Amino acid sequence: MADTTQRYFISYAGVDRTWAEWVGYHLERNGHQVMLDVWDWRTGDDFVQRMEEGLRQADAVVALFSKSYFEAGRWTNEEWTAVVARRDRIIPLAVEPLTNHDVPAMLATRVRKDLHGLDEEGALAALMAAVNGGGRPSGPPPFPGAAAAAPAPPGPPETGPAGGVRPRLPDSTKRADVWNVRRKNADFSGREAVLVELREGLLAGRDTAVYALHGLGGIGKSQIALEYAHRFADQYDLVWWIDAEQADQLPVHYTELADRVGIANPEASAEHNARTLLRHLRDRSRWLIVLDNAENPRQIENWLPEGPGHVLITTRNPNWRDIAHPLALDVFTREDSLAYLDKRIPGIPELQARALAQDLGDLPLALAQAAGVIGNGMTVDRYRRLLTESTGRILEQGDVPGYPASLAATVGIATSGLAKEHPDAAALLRLAAFLGPEPIPTAWLEEARPRLSTIPGDPDDPMWLQSALPPMSRFGLARIDHEAFQVSSADAGRPAGPGRPGTAGRGP
Repeated sequence: MADTTQRYFISYAGVDRTWAEWVGYHLERNGHQVMLDVWDWRTGDDFVQRMEEGLRQADAVVALFSKSYFEAGRWTNEEWTAVVARRDRIIPLAVEPLTNHDVPAMLATRVRKDLHGLDEEGALAALMAAVNGGGRPSGPPPFPGAAAAAPAPPGPPETGPAGGVRPRLPDSTKRADVWNVRRKNADFSGREAVLVELREGLLAGRDTAVYALHGLGGIGKSQIALEYAHRFADQYDLVWWIDAEQADQLPVHYTELADRVGIANPEASAEHNARTLLRHLRDRSRWLIVLDNAENPRQIENWLPEGPGHVLITTRNPNWRDIAHPLALDVFTREDSLAYLDKRIPGIPELQARALAQDLGDLPLALAQAAGVIGNGMTVDRYRRLLTESTGRILEQGDVPGYPASLAATVGIATSGLAKEHPDAAALLRLAAFLGPEPIPTAWLEEARPRLSTIPGDPDDPMWLQSALPPMSRFGLARIDHEAFQVSSADAGRPAGPGRPGTAGRGP
């Protein structure tokens, strides 16, 4: 740690806010002072004036480098020239892989530390080395030929309120008093913009903040909820994860939580204890309830907690607007796909990674399965061939850390449920798979309906689309708007084909 307190101004792009808070928290924890806009600036403040004050008062600027940080229009070489001229010290920290071509010429020659690709302990060590500078060792360095010592086991989790007045990201040893969330997915990658939007949305809510994270099957909804719970664990005193697929079991899950907080009556019914728990949450702050894989908003509505806390719902169904803020989740960006594949398959050439990501439509679950298979002795080229030659079989294979089922199983469960409850919608799904990957105009379907003999029901019914389309959306099998619908790459039966990024190669 430095001998004297330093004042640091943290400069970052909005999508990197979680990194900025993590850096700021650890700098303050090590005795420094931090100026961070989301901590220190109020609504209505003059942005330019506060920026000028921060730069003038700071001993150094900590700049979090990323592609978003240098996107067009954000900084110019002239602006950076002015900043560099005024500052004795700029500390560049890269939060994603960058080349010198990504960085303005004024800064390309500056020595920077990489925080990306490290675990938390390694990133913290890199941060402290960056702000404290180098130094000669006080004793002899370890002999290079000696066996590396095993890392010390982590200490026991800390409990109790985090305290303080500033929002912070958690450190890895801090957890809520009441906690049942499964282990963090070590392979989680990307999604920083979604996590920032989710965090800001929950913090902005008055009273109870309820968000429904919705998207197609295999897109990573539960993984984001899991990452959110771990990343912001020290912001809550109670975090409880509930499998909400069977809504009639919610009282049982709430009774388990009531027992955990010591308010359950063992002689009472599950419904009684669940209602007791919901009343308890109305008077308690700093809690997070995750309702994972919920399906029907009407079945959930009467069991939504109320009070000064947060509710996060994951669901395929987009129709939650009446009771929650819907947040749509799309497939990975191509850069997120590349980062994920590089993490799971170290050394994979970028051209091969790009081709594989394109074939798989950037679908997180498909990428996870592919990485599991390729990591166990299959070449990328052979895997891509099998996607075309043996689609169904290859999509059943592969280790999928953090996901409950393979892509084939995930799609199969959804399509089986659709066929059982809505045969007309299932027939329309099969037709969409035959027609191709592009959005299908609903006006064309209306005109073609009398000739579509494979779809059950009255061909002259003017409301047939209104009964056939919504179930596909509710089961997470298609995106629907007022003009067209589009089946996802996973649900069409095979991943995207070469030359058709992000869409599915369709077959009958």
